[in-house]
Amino acid sequence: MGKKDKNKGEADPAPASDAPPADGAPAGEGGDGEIVGGPRNPQQIAAQKRLQQTQAQVDELLIEYTTLFVVCVQAKENVYDFCLN
Repeated sequence: MGKKDKNKGEADPAPASDAPPADGAPAGEGGDGEIVGGPRNPQQIAAQKRLQQTQAQVDELLIEYTTLFVVCVQAKENVYDFCLN
């Protein structure tokens, strides 16, 4: 059997460490948002903090835009009501 024949079989399944977490957490993160696996160097810690800060800013903007949308819809309804009376 040559090298070509050896590679024709089915691929080996990925090791368990390459599989996504079963609890629904994103790959590379534990359930509490912490980086899992491998050494945690200062660069990884800083990147994780920046990511968390960015996500917090996105969450704040989403709340602000949702509130603004609701206010605009209410104002539009008030204008229609005013024009109909």
